[in-house]
Amino acid sequence: MIDGPDAADLPHLAPPNAPLLICSLTTSFIHELSTLAKERRQPVIACPDLSQFTATLAEHQPGCVLMEGSDEFVNRALRLFELMDHCDATLFVCTHHQTISLNLPEGLQAPIAVVGPPNDLAELLTMVHSAIAIHGLKRLARTHLARYAKAVSRLSDAQRDVLNDVCAGKPNKSIASRQQVSLRTVEQRRRRVFDVLGVASAGPLGYEVGFAAALRLLEKVAPGEHPC
Repeated sequence: MIDGPDAADLPHLAPPNAPLLICSLTTSFIHELSTLAKERRQPVIACPDLSQFTATLAEHQPGCVLMEGSDEFVNRALRLFELMDHCDATLFVCTHHQTISLNLPEGLQAPIAVVGPPNDLAELLTMVHSAIAIHGLKRLARTHLARYAKAVSRLSDAQRDVLNDVCAGKPNKSIASRQQVSLRTVEQRRRRVFDVLGVASAGPLGYEVGFAAALRLLEKVAPGEHPC
């Protein structure tokens, strides 16, 4: 069944469920940021041991990964992250220097932001929090569009033609005229479309248009920025 989102699906209406994964060897950094995140009800997972990094990514599916440490440590973490091709988390690299030498893997597709020395952890966490919320929205949009595409694949070519015309707001008579079929045939195909997509009217068919537009917008947002 293809239906619209409810409040529980929208991460901006409640604290995001996707955790923040902190990859760092600095105990004080992990402790201070974790304490601040707890006050904001942001789930946090610490991973100071890179030998557990990929397993932690696979188990918890974080919305954001914050890497903090030396160039060597961060580049090792990036190479490990690349191996997790199903992980769609946003990456933040926190450096204590003015510059950092990153060897970005060629296959790395995740959005990444490099931030300066963590003088203001509250500001850093705000950026991360925003990135996790956007990550949740993108995941919601992709999930809905994938379900919709799977349902549409069950329709015949003729039924898809009817679906396209219905989404364009065309009445049954206009559809019948354009497709050169009877009005009864259009009504039958329309009923089949609604049954397969799990809707009772044409209204919910506009959801995928909105999700696609929202996803295009969110994909353009740089880590830590707001979409509006």
